[in-house]
Amino acid sequence: MRLAEIIDFEAQKRNIERMNQRAKQQTVYANSAQAWFEMQRARANEQKARQRFIQAAQAFSRSSHP
Repeated sequence: MRLAEIIDFEAQKRNIERMNQRAKQQTVYANSAQAWFEMQRARANEQKARQRFIQAAQAFSRSSHP
């Protein structure tokens, strides 16, 4: 192999390593974002359930005290 070919090979190898690292970072970011959205959805569902419980308790309280 000539020196130019070796240099080109090493440059391509570094580029591939950089692309692999970038892909890993993007995967981690996407998973993190997905987890955040799922947590937000869970919080919203919890708030809705809490509100329904309060409304049901109020309705029960009104119906048991005429």
